[in-house]
Amino acid sequence: NMGEKFFLPLLTALLARSVLAQGRPDEAAEIAGTAIELAADDDIEPQALSRGVRARILASEGKLEEAETLAREAVELMRQTDAPVKQGDALLDLAEVLVKSGQTRAAQAVIEESKKLYESKQSTVAHARADALLAGLEPTSSASG
Repeated sequence: NMGEKFFLPLLTALLARSVLAQGRPDEAAEIAGTAIELAADDDIEPQALSRGVRARILASEGKLEEAETLAREAVELMRQTDAPVKQGDALLDLAEVLVKSGQTRAAQAVIEESKKLYESKQSTVAHARADALLAGLEPTSSASG
């Protein structure tokens, strides 16, 4: 079925995201890898989502350069879409990576950008995620001056 084939990479990438959210990074990494294999090169959303998942996992393993590269690729891919909320999600994945690598100021700028995207779509849940991430940065940013 053509329809199923078309949606499978995206559904697989979304599954990887939720498995990661449940705290199962090894499984999420495997599923994200599958999504990338299933997705055509021009199938932007699954390509971007899977990179975001892998970036967050790599960052948590301390592979920060590789994580940042993947997260930035995900952001650039999502910028080609007309989906502000998904662009915001990609930016927040990047922000998480930047936070782990100690780039607080860069992370704050990225989070602020994501909030603007969420506001444009009145995505309150996503906006709350951005606020929470930002709130987590405030003490460190004021301490570092």
